[in-house]
Amino acid sequence: MIKYLIVIILTGFVYLCSCSKHTFDVREKTAIDPSYEVTKIKKVNSWYFIYFQRNDSIFKTVSHEPADKAPFKGYHEIRKHNRYNLLLLNFKDYEIFEGENVWPLGYSGCLDLDSITAVCMEPENGIWDLYFTHDLEGLYYLK
Repeated sequence: MIKYLIVIILTGFVYLCSCSKHTFDVREKTAIDPSYEVTKIKKVNSWYFIYFQRNDSIFKTVSHEPADKAPFKGYHEIRKHNRYNLLLLNFKDYEIFEGENVWPLGYSGCLDLDSITAVCMEPENGIWDLYFTHDLEGLYYLK
């Protein structure tokens, strides 16, 4: 009788140990990653167009190249395929950018960033909005 009791207790102990090793946290599998992955960087004149991806969404972000890069020596330059926690701001949510109204009458999907540079949405690539962030100065990550 004692042998059967010991076998039952050992079997229960082994079963409990094996179950705890195979458990997983459901929240871990369904959590949304708050960071953005850099997929493409394009430079036009003194502006960078940085394409970020988070989950299934693509974000086209505009960042101006700093005239003096010396203050940013201690910051990290962003790289393709790296992930960054950013606060992206939609141009539509902000009427003023660089001191000017960015949504002129008769808006056609492009914005003039300066006298020689324009940035456009790319509906053919799934980009319907344009973004900027205070977390970047040129390609320098400020956080």
